[in-house]
Amino acid sequence: MIACSKRERPGKSGILLGDNLLKWGNVVDLLRVSEVVKGKNFPMSRAWLYKCAHLRKHPKLLVKIGSSLFVDLDEFKNLAEAGRM
Repeated sequence: MIACSKRERPGKSGILLGDNLLKWGNVVDLLRVSEVVKGKNFPMSRAWLYKCAHLRKHPKLLVKIGSSLFVDLDEFKNLAEAGRM
């Protein structure tokens, strides 16, 4: 964790994500897995995403915040371009 004074701390834009990935002030493009509809807003099924999270297949792709699971769309784009999906 980064130590900083109250004046240096950003507002609610700091989110702890995935494997020790801390993004302060950056815009993170996330899609909630419970809102995924295969073919309409994401090419994979909701069940496949939950299975990958359970098996810890793609730890940077799937992010758990609280009790909700999200897909990092920027990381998905990078994996899709590299052909590793």
